[in-house]
Amino acid sequence: MASRGVVASYRIEKTDLPIPVEEGEPARKVGDPVLVCKLVAAGVTEKVARRLVATCPGETIEIQLAALPFRSKVKEPGAMRVEAIRESWTMPKAYTDAVSKAAREAQAHARRDVAHRNRQAEEVARQERHQKVDHYFAGLTAEDQQRLEQEASKQIRGEGSVWKVRDIPRAVLNATMRSLVAERLGLAPDLGGGSS
Repeated sequence: MASRGVVASYRIEKTDLPIPVEEGEPARKVGDPVLVCKLVAAGVTEKVARRLVATCPGETIEIQLAALPFRSKVKEPGAMRVEAIRESWTMPKAYTDAVSKAAREAQAHARRDVAHRNRQAEEVARQERHQKVDHYFAGLTAEDQQRLEQEASKQIRGEGSVWKVRDIPRAVLNATMRSLVAERLGLAPDLGGGSS
């Protein structure tokens, strides 16, 4: 008999030896030793735990063990757990609420992960686009750059433009030139708000 403060530990090996049974009962094989240990840790005797594991679906045992913290306190918790497993009791509302909440949180986390990966992919694509446009600009002659600037200026001063009578700011002209180059290269428009 264990003295106060000492925790009994159980080491159960998976074996094909039959479970000790009462006279007249058919012999059963030992089931999952991890489930047996979990049941023993939850207050079920080892003998009963072995029988439960041998006769009840492992999923039922796992679900009922997961629901334990959500069940109301009783005088004989080990016996209540055995009955819950044998009879596949319905889950307490607090347990189903907690499972639903965890599922919602997992879905929200997955959505955030997807959005983050999408933003990263968009940033990589934007950087690649900028590099291609920069490379194109680096290969232009002074004459080609002047023609491109004239084309950009013409586009900016198009119909309904406020720049018809005012000087075009250099930043607007450069952004339009980069947009024209990206179009020539067949690149998707830069919708990220950065200067292309």
